[in-house]
Amino acid sequence: MPKAPTQQPKSSLSEKLKKASAESKAKKEQSKKKGDSKKEKKKSGSKVEKKSKSTKKKKTSLPAKEKSTTKKPRPVVYTKVEMRLCDKDNPITVDQAKKLLGWEVESENIKFGSDYLLKDLEDNKVRCLNNTTNRPMTSSNYKTLMSEILHRNWCMNGEPIIIGQTGNVLNGQHTLVALVLAAQEWEARAGTWKEYWKVEPILEKIVVTGISEDDKVVNTIDTPKLRTLTDVIFRSAYFAKHSWGDRNKMAKMTDHAIKFLWDRTSAYKDAYAPKRTHAESLDFLDRHPKLLEVIAHIFEENDNGKIGRFCSPGYSAGLLYLMAATEDELQTDEGTGYADAAHPSEKQLSLAYYDKACEFFVLLAGDNAAMEPVVEAIATVVNEGHGFAERIGTLVLAWEKFVHGKKIKVEHLALSFETEKDEDTGETWEVLADIPIVGGIDTGGAAAAE
Repeated sequence: MPKAPTQQPKSSLSEKLKKASAESKAKKEQSKKKGDSKKEKKKSGSKVEKKSKSTKKKKTSLPAKEKSTTKKPRPVVYTKVEMRLCDKDNPITVDQAKKLLGWEVESENIKFGSDYLLKDLEDNKVRCLNNTTNRPMTSSNYKTLMSEILHRNWCMNGEPIIIGQTGNVLNGQHTLVALVLAAQEWEARAGTWKEYWKVEPILEKIVVTGISEDDKVVNTIDTPKLRTLTDVIFRSAYFAKHSWGDRNKMAKMTDHAIKFLWDRTSAYKDAYAPKRTHAESLDFLDRHPKLLEVIAHIFEENDNGKIGRFCSPGYSAGLLYLMAATEDELQTDEGTGYADAAHPSEKQLSLAYYDKACEFFVLLAGDNAAMEPVVEAIATVVNEGHGFAERIGTLVLAWEKFVHGKKIKVEHLALSFETEKDEDTGETWEVLADIPIVGGIDTGGAAAAE
């Protein structure tokens, strides 16, 4: 993380602010004088001008049956509130989703120009005639949901699609669009998705119809606080045997470990998983079950914050997992590497250095003499105002020596920095010139790719 930018002397900043304020005030006064002058010049002829305009308007005014530009109100199609359960025996199909949305594709006869809602995967311009009063359409939202549907992470959860009295989609626009696009993706690349869908994707949902489209009603939709991944993991059976307090801590650690590994293994580059949703995170955890054992190990060693003083326990767990995979291959010519798989998992990993990585953190937590240079180096990082990335980098450099049975020395842990400068303010700060990586499946993440 970049070091906090150096601040300008207060006196210099104060003088600049005073000067800018004085200039702004002078401009306003000058503008006001000009405005007053113009008003005085126009004052005498203003009444005549208004009268002339008024007379002109009367001459060209339309008859009483002037055309109105107000849109005709949509007819009511649902006269009462009803609920339909669309379960596995009667799911929402792609055709039904299109009908609910009022899906209309640009044709040779009807051109949309710039007046359309989105482009589908075939690059067709699309309007949704029943989506006229919903919130703005966000592509990242429906692409994320499309990925959830394609990976079959979507489940019946009781959240409804809400349709208004006139057929307007009040809630669920992104979900319905996602189903249509998921079907297009499935048809175009069925081989990629046959593991999940042997037939065209469908959606299990509750559909509620006949809700008032009054703003007062619609604005109450989607107001509760969203669940965090920590909340989701806490409610799961992963750490059910632990006490409430420990369970909450371990859930938060798991959340952070997944976040760290998602970045460092470049899972974020998956075109079909543009955002790390809760379902994607849990799927990642299911594909890397050893991570739960790592969490338990770090949690135990972190008694009284013995590991947290060096790095947060969640990120430490993620780092330990990367260390365990030090010798595993990211990609191979034969296509057997971790990143070669459509859905990378522990099936491509040996995690041969797991015990060695556990030992590294045991010695670190226990203030073992072999780790004194690490303690000293991280203390320096902290004192110089650096953050998370620099702490991780220091631990990685220490691991490079430790894994090969070499003695760790302070000089081995020197990080490389470069200076960045704000051209407007002249402020400077230091950032890591190189991101130390463990090797194996560690790519260094987004920061290393910049």
